[in-house]
Amino acid sequence: MNLLIYIFSIFLLVPQQIETYYIVKVKGEIINTETGNALNQGDEIVDSDKLKFEDAEAMAIVVSDSQNKYALKFQKADDAEYDEYITTVKNALKLTKKKRIGTRGMITNAAIKDLKEFLGDNEFTVIGNSLAVKLSKQTFENQSVEAKYDKAGKPFNKELIKGDTILNLSRAELGAKSYGEVTLYHVDFYKHDKTAQSVEKLTRLDLNFIDENALRDEFKTIIAVYKKKNFTKAQMKPFLMEYFIDFYGNTHEYLLSLFVDKIIDENMKG
Repeated sequence: MNLLIYIFSIFLLVPQQIETYYIVKVKGEIINTETGNALNQGDEIVDSDKLKFEDAEAMAIVVSDSQNKYALKFQKADDAEYDEYITTVKNALKLTKKKRIGTRGMITNAAIKDLKEFLGDNEFTVIGNSLAVKLSKQTFENQSVEAKYDKAGKPFNKELIKGDTILNLSRAELGAKSYGEVTLYHVDFYKHDKTAQSVEKLTRLDLNFIDENALRDEFKTIIAVYKKKNFTKAQMKPFLMEYFIDFYGNTHEYLLSLFVDKIIDENMKG
């Protein structure tokens, strides 16, 4: 018994490592009540910090010392009403799914044969204002692709293929806001066979457009955190790509890979 007490006493005397979380992105306003300041990109917080959320929609994206990625959001109970959205960091953290990405030999710029597999069925994100997707000429000969969704209560549809082989995902063409981050919800993609006069629904998903400079700042914030922890370029690349897909959904992985490479080269010397 005395031995157990001694071991327990030693455990109490040894300082326990405190996990630190780093703010990468904030939507809405979240106040750290410990400091009285709103959370901003690059801020550090710990489990015990108390946060006041502007409303139930306010949220932040954070990464941690242990290389995990979280959404930071007030966890509202279905049967409760709140005058103030106050909780601790620990209770507001939600771990994201962990998608593993290999960066060697798997990401190519080959023409797309299976558009349904390429787009996915959840979210697809365009970095910037437009994305030109090279399609397989053999597969899409005599084919057209159309996007349809509800815009402000009215049906909106747009033919997406330019020429024979380029799928054009553009803010302007699809009626999206020309700046910032915007989501077109429940977009249906159809393939029309002009020869057989048939129509095939490929997928339904949310189509996101995000600001390229804002994404660059997010990546730079993450790089600044893990450079201090001696991350190599080889470690950084899959982390950044997985971060993107965890929070923004599917995208053109080849172009994302080039984007990540450029930012890493600009911000990690040697």
